[in-house]
Amino acid sequence: IFSGSMVYDEENTSGMAKNGINPLVAVYTYHKDVPGGVRQSQGIAFSYDGGITFEKYSKNPVLDEDRVDFRDPKVFRYQDQWIMPLVAGREVRLYGSKNLTDWEFLSVFTSSNENPAGIWECPDLRLVPTEDGGQKWVLSVSVNTENTAYFGMQYFVGEFNGTEFVADDEEEILIQDMGFDNYAA
Repeated sequence: IFSGSMVYDEENTSGMAKNGINPLVAVYTYHKDVPGGVRQSQGIAFSYDGGITFEKYSKNPVLDEDRVDFRDPKVFRYQDQWIMPLVAGREVRLYGSKNLTDWEFLSVFTSSNENPAGIWECPDLRLVPTEDGGQKWVLSVSVNTENTAYFGMQYFVGEFNGTEFVADDEEEILIQDMGFDNYAA
């Protein structure tokens, strides 16, 4: 199991509440060695004791596209659905779900600027306040690169409409930290 995120299913959208307790839901990446390489898919597990123990969903994986670099789901609630950004190589793929178990592809974001070079990992899409009192969406990715001059996080500022993220400038290189110790924040 690789990284992911966890949400509280406060409205029991998954239908998995037990004894009146709505679950914490861990969304994570399965990493499986297969002949000729690896495959990654997304699974979920439920906790009814505040995250001490988890029960894996019996119908895992909940999202599988038979890909190699397909990982690091960061799930959040937006309007009336769950949104899952995850990475696939140098793409952030967005999926939506009403119930955390059935996921539908929404859109893909990528940048034509390949600097810094390397695959993307650990995406995060969040709404942040601006200095003028407004708000902007920020999409951050960690860049796993062999370039010893850079190993860290890149971000894009833009808009999210519930289906797709559009960067104000998808080619602009915005670096969160120039050091080697800020990764997968």
